[in-house]
Amino acid sequence: MPLHSQQLACNDSAPRMARAWVRLILARTRTPDGYARDGLAHDMVLCASELVTSSLIANSTTMTLSLSADPGRFRLSLLDDRPILSENDARMHVQSMGFRLIQTSSDACGIAYTDLGRELWALFRESESGDRPLLDVLITDGQPPPRPTTGPRRRP
Repeated sequence: MPLHSQQLACNDSAPRMARAWVRLILARTRTPDGYARDGLAHDMVLCASELVTSSLIANSTTMTLSLSADPGRFRLSLLDDRPILSENDARMHVQSMGFRLIQTSSDACGIAYTDLGRELWALFRESESGDRPLLDVLITDGQPPPRPTTGPRRRP
């Protein structure tokens, strides 16, 4: 699975830079049938922006955005240096709205803790039938997510 990574500055321009970077990588990445899906690209760009915004809300000082591509599957992740906000933190409400957007726009998403920091991730799959796997937001300690169920893709 080819992996592309980009360090982002932790400032107000980071979401815009993340969107532009994802568009650039997707323009260079082709699916087995020779072209990228516009709807999938739109969802991935939206999620990249929300992952970065979530990291900025948590006052991260380092951010690395990564995109891996495999036939029919893309994984977008953001590694930062902040823990999840506590439920008592006023910023948690704003951050949870971004997570809902990510959950609705991706096939699976979650938060994992690694030795390098917190990883926010979203998974996107292409399907010939139009059905895409559904998962709720996962918070894990580096454990693999459970197997997805299959059903129609949810849209806002």
